[in-house]
Amino acid sequence: MKKTCSCIIPFYNEEKRIGAVLRQVVQVKNISEIIAVDGGSTDRGYDFVRENFPQIKLLKIEKCLGKTETVREGVKHASGDYVLLLDADLVGLKKQELEHVITNVIGHPEIDLVILKRTNTPFSSRIVRSDLVFSGERIMRKIDLDKILSLRLTKYQLEIATNKYMTKNKKRVYWFASSNENTPKVNKTGLISGLLGELKMKINVISYDPIGYWWQILFFCRKRVPF
Repeated sequence: MKKTCSCIIPFYNEEKRIGAVLRQVVQVKNISEIIAVDGGSTDRGYDFVRENFPQIKLLKIEKCLGKTETVREGVKHASGDYVLLLDADLVGLKKQELEHVITNVIGHPEIDLVILKRTNTPFSSRIVRSDLVFSGERIMRKIDLDKILSLRLTKYQLEIATNKYMTKNKKRVYWFASSNENTPKVNKTGLISGLLGELKMKINVISYDPIGYWWQILFFCRKRVPF
């Protein structure tokens, strides 16, 4: 039986940006379903998606609990063998890249995880490898994602927990050079609020595994995809 891939897009106050992402994703032929999950937004993002993308399965969490809980809600409703996770604030996302990655991951069962490395990020992000190690754009088997989400995770710890799970279980992980990049928080909420938001997110991530965080920065996912 042919394997399928669900795409889950968590979003929070992304009314101005999520449209650009969805316009690319709805064109990807080998995605079996798209699930967008509003993580407690206070803007009109939910209404925007509902009005402009009726083909998408749209969910909403009333209270803002962070990205991990938002993804967890989406995974409950996903039916694919694989799950492609995408952030809602991406710039430069290309449907051709997504189709290529999905086809090849499904076609190579020896691959457990592929992370879409953000090649257009600032040097400061590349030097600490956050453009890869903590990229929210990644594809893996749903069975693995279910196990990761069964762990005690909060807010923004999904990526670091995924990396730790993959390492602990000796999974085969690779990266793929992608044209997409995230919109910085300072561009969304202003300089001070954006910097504080970044700091709080970083503290939350590191608190999950302080020693493992630095190990991941140095050693995790060093191999490029073989396709």
